[in-house]
Amino acid sequence: MNYDLIIIGNTPVGRYAAFTASLWEARVALVTQEIIFSDYADWLYNFTLSQLIETTEQQEKIQFSSSVSSTSYQKWAQEVIEVIEEKESLVKLTAKGVDIISGKGEFCRLPKQALIVNNEKLQAGAYLITTETTPIFPTIPNLSEIGYLTLADLRQKQTLETLPDNLTIVGDTPTAITLAQNLAKLNKKVTLSLTKTGLFPTEDQEIVNLLEKQLEAEGIEILKQSPLVEIKAVGKRKWLKLGETERETDELIIIPQTQPNIEGLNLEGVQVSYSKQKLIINEKLQTTNSKIYACGCILGGYSFLNLAQYEAKVALKNALLIPRHQVNYQPIPCVISTHPAFGRVGMTEAQAQSYYQNQVIIIKEYFKTNLVSLVGGEITGLFKIVVHRNGKILGGHIFGKDAAELASILAMAISRKMTMKQLTSMSFPSPSIAEMMTQVLEKWEVYYDQCHPFLRWLRRRYNKMI
Repeated sequence: MNYDLIIIGNTPVGRYAAFTASLWEARVALVTQEIIFSDYADWLYNFTLSQLIETTEQQEKIQFSSSVSSTSYQKWAQEVIEVIEEKESLVKLTAKGVDIISGKGEFCRLPKQALIVNNEKLQAGAYLITTETTPIFPTIPNLSEIGYLTLADLRQKQTLETLPDNLTIVGDTPTAITLAQNLAKLNKKVTLSLTKTGLFPTEDQEIVNLLEKQLEAEGIEILKQSPLVEIKAVGKRKWLKLGETERETDELIIIPQTQPNIEGLNLEGVQVSYSKQKLIINEKLQTTNSKIYACGCILGGYSFLNLAQYEAKVALKNALLIPRHQVNYQPIPCVISTHPAFGRVGMTEAQAQSYYQNQVIIIKEYFKTNLVSLVGGEITGLFKIVVHRNGKILGGHIFGKDAAELASILAMAISRKMTMKQLTSMSFPSPSIAEMMTQVLEKWEVYYDQCHPFLRWLRRRYNKMI
């Protein structure tokens, strides 16, 4: 059977790609594959939990509601997940003309490249791999025997209510960090064990330091460069060696690193190269086989749905139209659902200074100056823009209330190649978090005047004339 595109992987980005391709009137098949580990489901559960806790905190500030039990949070989170799953149902894709094929696919090369599913050979003009990832757990003696929890256990077995008070979380991912904060807000004593040098080593360190201080203020102990190397059972508790640190804890939660779930696809047979961490792709999202594309979490990096959907759009344009579109991650915003939220778009300060050296200007505005933050009692936070001296916006970093709002504005500006001068002609709602853009732009105008004394002289002369 022949298709324009065969998508391999029943994941959120796989379903999104199938739906989008169907709108382009392409003949599409979605091969479900086998989902062993759902990074997206874990993220969705953790994100929902974070939002529910934040909403409850806001209500309690004005004595609008009494405290909410862990069971209620668990129930709400499960209900939200059920609604999302229904919204993304495969039945809706079928109604759009997408062929849903249950089973595991395997590539074959001879006599012609195809995908074999349930002993049936499927051929297409292009293939898109959107499979899930596979978790990588520490290889520690006695770990399985002594036992540990994962986020899937919390999500599926409804153990929030029965979790003990003293918890240790091992993991470096955004999910591990937000889970640590969520559990701390549920009155658990949490230790967060990182294998890396800090929370987010590749992000803007000034913003990361604010996040770290916030977590520590909420009672979370952060152990850096402290991988789990040993575990022992001590009665009903667990003894852990985390790097050079020894700890006893009531329960261990592991949020694992992941690797691409491509087992059984026979990628070697169709000359697709890959490593343990990710598939090897070019800027057009083609693998080393030009007819096979990939997008989503199997490429490595952050597992954000908006990022995966952007990659899917680029891959679809290349697979179904002319393969000339390239990915550009600079204008793609990333937001992590900590509280306050952590947002980023474009270059960090260090990256910009490395590339542009002394041509970089940093403009900062604190959330404590914003009316919406003051009224909501959420004054912790920093808004930071990285700008070239000529006004080109290089990046933005936010730690504060509604970080996604500011990140979206900057993403739009960077994608449209707008300068700071062009942004000054825009008006932002007041009061709002977006109003912080107005304050930042006012600081830019002051700097611009200082760098251009002739323009400042002309403005003064004009003001005297009127």
